[in-house]
Amino acid sequence: MARAAALRPLRLSPPTLPLLPLLLLLLRETG
Repeated sequence: MARAAALRPLRLSPPTLPLLPLLLLLLRETG
């Protein structure tokens, strides 16, 4: 569920692509 919610803003704003690594790290920490 968290993944889908995180992917929604990414689809709307392509410039956020560089933030992908940060987002993945965040998902890892939150589990």
